[in-house]
Amino acid sequence: MILQSFSYDITRNLLTIIDRFLIDVDFTPKIMTAEELQQLVFNKWGCFYDIQIVRLKDKIYFQVMWKYLEQVSFHWTQEEYYEHLEYIAQLITTWGVVRQVQVGVLEAKNRPRLGKAVSFSLDLGERESEWIIDN
Repeated sequence: MILQSFSYDITRNLLTIIDRFLIDVDFTPKIMTAEELQQLVFNKWGCFYDIQIVRLKDKIYFQVMWKYLEQVSFHWTQEEYYEHLEYIAQLITTWGVVRQVQVGVLEAKNRPRLGKAVSFSLDLGERESEWIIDN
């Protein structure tokens, strides 16, 4: 656990340095797995929170919800939760927004709390219109 925490701190510090000095170097993995997404959220807030991708108007948002796996009232089993994370990780990878998610979670000032998700928009670039379909 100490090694994981140390590795997490190094990664967070490296991302901060790169962003601060606007170095045009991309150390971001091109894919994100369910395990990596789960660990990113757990390292930030200490719980396995529910994660959702939500469309509001013409924007797509990454949301860390206030419910978490360790709650008795959580709406999924551990297996269902993991399958959901696999789906979210696949979307993040397909859209090419792995770095946006990493930075968004690491830079979040608040933690999820009852009725209030941690939320940030995802910039899908020119491909955004492919993913936003009017009903």
